[in-house]
Amino acid sequence: MDRRPLVCVAGFWVAGSGVWSVRHGLPATLVYVGIVAALTAFVLAGRIRPRTGALCAAALLLSAGLRIWNESGHGSDLTAAWTGPEGRSVIASGRLLEPAAIDGDTVTFPLRASLVRSGDEAALRTVEKLLIRVRLSAEEELATAASWKRGISVEVAGTLKLPADAGNFGGFDYRHYLSRQDIYWTVSAKGAEAVRRTNGRVPLLDRTLRWFDESREAIGKLTDQLYGKKDAGYMKGLVAGIVDDIDPEQYDDFSRLGLTHVLAISGLHVAVVVYILLMLGKLVRWTRERSLGFAASAMPVYMLLTGASPSAVRACLMSMIALWLARQGKLKDGLHLLAASALIMVVWRPSVVEDVSFQLSFIVTAGLLLCVPVMNELLAIRIRSPFIRSSLAVALTAQLFSFPVTAYYFHQLHLLSLLANLVLVPFISFVVMPLGMAALALGAVWLPLGLVAAKLATLCNRATFAATDWLGSVKALATVWHQPDFIWVLAFYALLLATLAFARRSLRLREELAATAEAAAAQLAASDPFDPDERAERIAAYAGGAQTGGEWTEPLHGPLLRPRSVFPSAVAPEESVSAGWRSKRASATSPFGEGLAAIRFSLNARRIRRLSAALFALSWLGMLAWEAPPVELDRTGAVSFLDVGQGDSILITTGSGLHVLVDAGGTVTFGASKEPWRLRKDPYEVGRKTLVPLLKQRGIRRLDALVLTHLDADHIGGAHAIIRELQVGRIWFNGTIKPDADVLRLFHEAIDAGIPLYAIEAGATWRPDASATFEALYPLNSDGDDRIPSIGEQNDMSVVLRLTLYGRVFVLPGDLEASGETAVLGELRRRVGEGATAIDVLKAGHHGSKTSTTAPWLAWWNPTDVVVSAGKNNLYGHPHAEIVDRILASGAALERTDIQGEIAYRVRPDGRLERRTKRP
Repeated sequence: MDRRPLVCVAGFWVAGSGVWSVRHGLPATLVYVGIVAALTAFVLAGRIRPRTGALCAAALLLSAGLRIWNESGHGSDLTAAWTGPEGRSVIASGRLLEPAAIDGDTVTFPLRASLVRSGDEAALRTVEKLLIRVRLSAEEELATAASWKRGISVEVAGTLKLPADAGNFGGFDYRHYLSRQDIYWTVSAKGAEAVRRTNGRVPLLDRTLRWFDESREAIGKLTDQLYGKKDAGYMKGLVAGIVDDIDPEQYDDFSRLGLTHVLAISGLHVAVVVYILLMLGKLVRWTRERSLGFAASAMPVYMLLTGASPSAVRACLMSMIALWLARQGKLKDGLHLLAASALIMVVWRPSVVEDVSFQLSFIVTAGLLLCVPVMNELLAIRIRSPFIRSSLAVALTAQLFSFPVTAYYFHQLHLLSLLANLVLVPFISFVVMPLGMAALALGAVWLPLGLVAAKLATLCNRATFAATDWLGSVKALATVWHQPDFIWVLAFYALLLATLAFARRSLRLREELAATAEAAAAQLAASDPFDPDERAERIAAYAGGAQTGGEWTEPLHGPLLRPRSVFPSAVAPEESVSAGWRSKRASATSPFGEGLAAIRFSLNARRIRRLSAALFALSWLGMLAWEAPPVELDRTGAVSFLDVGQGDSILITTGSGLHVLVDAGGTVTFGASKEPWRLRKDPYEVGRKTLVPLLKQRGIRRLDALVLTHLDADHIGGAHAIIRELQVGRIWFNGTIKPDADVLRLFHEAIDAGIPLYAIEAGATWRPDASATFEALYPLNSDGDDRIPSIGEQNDMSVVLRLTLYGRVFVLPGDLEASGETAVLGELRRRVGEGATAIDVLKAGHHGSKTSTTAPWLAWWNPTDVVVSAGKNNLYGHPHAEIVDRILASGAALERTDIQGEIAYRVRPDGRLERRTKRP
């Protein structure tokens, strides 16, 4: 710490802001006190100098104070001034902080409001940031929306809305995400006429930044001219950091293999740009100092042109500092450059520590600077080629240091990710990216010149896309990690650094032992009177093994060596050996004794090293067991009614850890297809945006069964993404087909993935383990016709399941209507008589529609809880008021996903049932 004070100060400054991101109030205060106490202990123990300790403590506390002060001024003036702002019609006046983002018929932009008016309320003067969302009415309004540039003054008439919070445990919280940007309310407006330009001076800073906005827009348009549709979005992300136009499925392919970092501007991009600038300086015969100054001054321009993401800011700051120090002849340490960059960024914006890009960028860069040399030395034992060794060292180090953050946020690691990074990243960085930059530069001069380089880049992209598609399709090697504790992440990094430090120490010790063994052998050879052959024979006997590469393969044991001159031939051999050895040991300072002592020391050091290696191996096993404990340790079953909006999705986990998903949510669309201009680049899709991330966050990589109760869009919409991203053991469906292109596509995807499909009928039973039984109550048995009927109206063909989990009973009827309920009750009466069956949980049919959940149905099941799965403020009025009254009149507790979010039940092996909801 004393040798790198800047690194220590930067680390403690980041920690001061970071602690407040994880804990607030008293817990955070206790953490700060604990860190200061630890620093004090190190100072008193003489491990660090008092001045260094004082600097680190000051950095920690000053950073914490700055973060607390910075956040104390946050909060919504609207919430404080008005009672119940939600749903109010308002007119907000202010200035655009960014250019309007147009995606289909939806336009969004942040507004720095200076005045907000609402009906009879007094006008509120404020400086609050609002997120404006405008739904355009006609295609002609696109041109108007394109004129909404950074810095212009506008008035927006719309409705105040709270951003959506997380509806599921562990789900994405959009409200929290916006609050980190100091945005607490959105304004929804209809039509471009809701946004009216007003007179107002555009600040100088906004005018400057607008030039960069327009330049980025020009780069995007030029890229569209140079490439086809599939390549344009990818090349925009790769070369210019414009990620909005990347194809979602293509992005998923890169994400699956851990390659998305090539689409974010980082050190590789900056290194290529700096190299090009220095070569240009050399070409025009500038001095070295002038070339370095030119490259340094170009970094802020490049940073702003590429969007100034945290990784781009970090790389450009490091480059600027490095180029300036190189110009002064003082460039020495990359770790100091990294520390200085982190310090500048966190002082400028303390909350940046919560940005995933910031975390990954700095953690991986620090890992590369600290540990690549050690990794290189470790690999040198087995790999001779310097190029392969250095490439593997970089890829492996980056993988190790990025893994905990990836597991925490993205919950996945493909085992082919290392291979993909090892092969594709150099190819993309040193071939495709330079071609893309050349295409833009030449195309800006004359478009046909740029097309040549663009064609070459396109050919390279074909190979890249084919490789990512092939590697990512190996689902058996795709591991999924449930979101670990933050303490686990810190422990992982501590153990990783300790392991690498131990490896480095072992390498040094190995070299020392080899030198010691060589010196000991020389001493023995010089002082031992045995002839060479006999000496080697006796040393081998003494050592109990062979010496290879300067090291003994086994501990020393067996008879002791003795020179002939020590013992007279008349003495008995055994007595001579014993007495002679005592005499030799008494002369420990002789060269012979020193040599044997050196060998003994080497062997003891080796034993300690092996014991330490075993302890580290056990620590890593413990680390993995901590993150993914064996399922036998927790036999609890669970049934979770997920919040997927206006749809159904129920996740069931049995006592042995098997997973079944009943329905996969989706969105019902009515009427004709949208006009092309209305289509969004990355529309919301419940499977890709909600279900798959949620399942991965819970550590689920395989569904043992996917049950599609029927084939309406609000029950199968997310199944496409599930089949694409996860392993599925089997699909159960209602034995019909719906004449719909989406349904046919889903069935083809399942068949192509090798997933067996089973038609379910009443009486079918499945016992996945001793804790759970699934029994199908509907549809009723067919007439023996093997053909699959085509049925458009699917609700009354819903699969009805009765789940028994550790004795607790759940009935899941899909969207069954009243006639279907009557048919099920008739069959049950025929089988079990008139006796009513009390159950624990009943899912209301058809989202609480008045055509389902009839009085006889409720009376038969007599449930303790009734769960309604419906979307918030849905257009259908679900659940219907009549059904709500009927449920409450039955004495059952009513649970609603539209109000309470996810409704999760846990069943203990002894039958205890617990319930918790995401919202109170």
